[in-house]
Amino acid sequence: MEYPLDTQIRQLILSVLLGCALGLAYDLFRAPRRRFGHRWLTALLDILFSLLAAFMPFYFGMGPGEG
Repeated sequence: MEYPLDTQIRQLILSVLLGCALGLAYDLFRAPRRRFGHRWLTALLDILFSLLAAFMPFYFGMGPGEG
């Protein structure tokens, strides 16, 4: 099955934006982790980022990636 070029470009742009969003989320989670440094906060933020990093590519694959 072939996809039109505009669909491929749209998916490429969305993939790059997804990577940028995950990088931004990592940086936003890193700031409180370094500032407060509690072990439980670090673990909580790492778990939240891991769930986000696992869910977002799945969501992208099922939605804009057309399954």
